[in-house]
Amino acid sequence: MLGLGTGFYGVGGKTYNGGDWLPTDESSLEAWYKFGGPTKNPVDSWPDESGNGHHMLQATSANQPANSSGVITFDGTNDYLQKASGKIALTAEFTVGIKFDSTVTGRALLGGVNENNEMFKIMDSNTLRIKTSNETTSSDNSTVNMDLSDGSTFGDSHIVVTRDSSDDVRIWHNGVEQTPASAQTLQYRVDIDAMGVRAPSLTNYWNGDIYEMQIFSSTSANLTANVIARLASL
Repeated sequence: MLGLGTGFYGVGGKTYNGGDWLPTDESSLEAWYKFGGPTKNPVDSWPDESGNGHHMLQATSANQPANSSGVITFDGTNDYLQKASGKIALTAEFTVGIKFDSTVTGRALLGGVNENNEMFKIMDSNTLRIKTSNETTSSDNSTVNMDLSDGSTFGDSHIVVTRDSSDDVRIWHNGVEQTPASAQTLQYRVDIDAMGVRAPSLTNYWNGDIYEMQIFSSTSANLTANVIARLASL
């Protein structure tokens, strides 16, 4: 990452000063779970600000995460949010940005509860796993384990994960692009319909805080820089 003074972030030669950009400025925005979006404590709804209606809901009070000044805390036991119907389907390129805080590992940030093998999961202190399944052949799946190559660890973190038109995936942690030993390829469509849990049988409940999530169906250096800058400001 190229640092250009306080509040500036650079990706691929592009810079952004954390100013007026919002996820809704991007036509490829699929879902935006905005910091401060939930209005109740505990949380029965985290509205999708994209206009696409991908709201994350929880009608059962025992499964509702807590809300403290916009920081949503999942208890790691049975808290989760889920779309009422349908899913966010990322068929090709994507950019996913998440701001979170947790040191508990083996837990899912995003996933599918209606299809197995769909997850963004913190595997250990410095590894994010993304896994997808082939909708036409259920036995096929694609997995990448994205290690933090700079020696950092998850905790109070923001990440941006991208997949380009060649299915190559990249990750930035706290604004720094990580450099795995070899290129990693993620195949198949990414299906998301839940936050803080995954299938089968509702497992890997998230234990910790989530501030914001942004999901786009495109990738570019400018978009990555803008997402990093906004998440870093939260």
